[in-house]
Amino acid sequence: MRQLCPICERHVLVSNLTDHHVVPKSRGGKETVPICKACHRKIHRVFHNSSLEVEWNEVEKIKRHPEMYKYVKWIRKQSPDAMPKSKNNRVKV
Repeated sequence: MRQLCPICERHVLVSNLTDHHVVPKSRGGKETVPICKACHRKIHRVFHNSSLEVEWNEVEKIKRHPEMYKYVKWIRKQSPDAMPKSKNNRVKV
Protein backbone atom coordinates (compact mmCIF):
# COMPACT_ATOMS: atom_id res chain seq x y z
CA MET A 1 0.00 0.00 0.00
CA ARG A 2 1.27 3.50 -0.86
CA GLN A 3 0.51 6.95 0.48
CA LEU A 4 1.31 10.46 -0.73
CA CYS A 5 4.13 12.28 1.10
CA PRO A 6 2.98 15.89 1.62
CA ILE A 7 6.53 17.21 1.18
CA CYS A 8 7.78 15.52 -2.02
CA GLU A 9 4.35 14.37 -3.27
CA ARG A 10 5.67 10.92 -4.18
CA HIS A 11 3.49 7.87 -3.53
CA VAL A 12 5.68 5.92 -1.09
CA LEU A 13 5.18 2.62 0.67
CA VAL A 14 3.39 3.08 3.97
CA SER A 15 6.34 1.31 5.60
CA ASN A 16 8.55 4.21 4.37
CA LEU A 17 6.50 6.85 6.21
CA THR A 18 7.38 8.38 9.57
CA ASP A 19 5.53 10.80 11.80
CA HIS A 20 7.05 14.28 11.71
CA HIS A 21 6.16 16.46 14.69
CA VAL A 22 5.09 19.82 13.25
CA VAL A 23 6.45 21.46 16.41
CA PRO A 24 9.31 19.24 17.63
CA LYS A 25 8.38 16.80 20.38
CA SER A 26 11.30 18.13 22.44
CA ARG A 27 9.58 21.54 22.30
CA GLY A 28 6.20 20.21 23.45
CA GLY A 29 4.72 19.44 20.02
CA LYS A 30 2.04 16.79 19.73
CA GLU A 31 0.64 17.18 16.18
CA THR A 32 2.28 14.89 13.60
CA VAL A 33 2.21 14.60 9.82
CA PRO A 34 3.15 11.33 8.06
CA ILE A 35 6.00 12.03 5.62
CA CYS A 36 8.47 9.79 3.81
CA LYS A 37 11.70 8.88 5.56
CA ALA A 38 13.83 10.64 2.92
CA CYS A 39 12.03 13.98 3.42
CA HIS A 40 12.02 13.56 7.20
CA ARG A 41 15.77 13.00 7.22
CA LYS A 42 16.29 16.06 4.99
CA ILE A 43 14.12 18.29 7.21
CA HIS A 44 16.19 17.45 10.26
CA ARG A 45 19.44 17.98 8.37
CA VAL A 46 18.35 21.43 7.22
CA PHE A 47 16.54 22.77 10.30
CA HIS A 48 17.34 22.97 14.02
CA ASN A 49 14.45 22.12 16.34
CA SER A 50 14.38 25.72 17.54
CA SER A 51 13.72 27.01 14.02
CA LEU A 52 11.17 24.24 13.33
CA GLU A 53 9.30 25.28 16.47
CA VAL A 54 9.06 28.99 15.64
CA GLU A 55 9.53 29.56 11.94
CA TRP A 56 9.15 26.32 9.94
CA ASN A 57 6.19 24.71 11.73
CA GLU A 58 3.98 24.03 8.69
CA VAL A 59 4.47 21.67 5.73
CA GLU A 60 3.87 24.47 3.21
CA LYS A 61 6.45 26.71 4.88
CA ILE A 62 9.02 23.90 4.88
CA LYS A 63 8.44 23.29 1.16
CA ARG A 64 9.07 26.99 0.39
CA HIS A 65 12.46 27.12 2.13
CA PRO A 66 15.11 27.46 -0.64
CA GLU A 67 17.10 24.37 0.41
CA MET A 68 13.96 22.23 0.72
CA TYR A 69 12.49 23.60 -2.51
CA LYS A 70 15.62 22.53 -4.36
CA TYR A 71 15.54 19.12 -2.66
CA VAL A 72 11.84 18.54 -3.41
CA LYS A 73 12.36 19.47 -7.07
CA TRP A 74 15.11 16.82 -7.25
CA ILE A 75 13.51 14.06 -5.14
CA ARG A 76 10.26 14.15 -7.12
CA LYS A 77 12.21 12.74 -10.08
CA GLN A 78 13.50 9.82 -8.00
CA SER A 79 11.84 6.46 -7.51
CA PRO A 80 9.30 6.48 -4.65
CA ASP A 81 11.37 3.71 -3.09
CA ALA A 82 14.63 5.69 -3.23
CA MET A 83 16.25 6.55 0.11
CA PRO A 84 18.98 9.05 -0.84
CA LYS A 85 21.47 10.36 1.67
CA SER A 86 21.25 14.03 2.60
CA LYS A 87 23.94 16.58 3.34
CA ASN A 88 23.84 18.44 6.63
CA ASN A 89 23.01 22.03 5.61
CA ARG A 90 21.29 23.38 8.69
CA VAL A 91 19.70 26.80 8.81
CA LYS A 92 21.63 29.15 11.11
CA VAL A 93 19.60 30.30 14.11
